[in-house]
Amino acid sequence: MKIPNLKVLRVYSDQIEQKEFPVPNKLKPPRPTRSEDELKISSEKIRCVSLHHVIRGPECPFSQELRQFEEGFDQSKAKKERIGQKEVNEYCDVGESIKI
Repeated sequence: MKIPNLKVLRVYSDQIEQKEFPVPNKLKPPRPTRSEDELKISSEKIRCVSLHHVIRGPECPFSQELRQFEEGFDQSKAKKERIGQKEVNEYCDVGESIKI
């Protein structure tokens, strides 16, 4: 059914979001309750309406800030540097401030 001006977003579990966009210093469950295939978003069609991808897209005013944090986390991880809890908290605050 198509309804004009209705935007639908697909929201996945924290476990799936953590797989694609891991938050440093966050405890993860000891073992996944789902298989690797269940933790993947299989198609680009679904990916473009998935909340955790939409907030990182150009239409979101916070996307640049999120990407900067994530790139910094990746660089620190590559250098085997510890990521400070202050940076992680700031990153989480940005994510929580997004209103969709």
